[in-house]
Amino acid sequence: MKNNKKIKKVKFNGYAMELSNEQRARAVEMLEAGVNQSVVAREFGVHRWTISRLQSKFRETNTVADRQVPDDHVSPRYVRTGLYV
Repeated sequence: MKNNKKIKKVKFNGYAMELSNEQRARAVEMLEAGVNQSVVAREFGVHRWTISRLQSKFRETNTVADRQVPDDHVSPRYVRTGLYV
């Protein structure tokens, strides 16, 4: 399932830091279409376990939205790794 759209990835140790809600939705669509978790993970530059957790969460909640955080929240991971300026 090749798409001409480039996915913007922020890498840390070879993996993307976070997936946007749009990317999560696309990943779930791929999984529902029968694409293997490893293939989906490679497409988005994340670990296979990230996709596995996303699929489990989707089955439980029927949503791909991440937990609600305030708009001004900055992940400590971004501050720690120097990606937040």
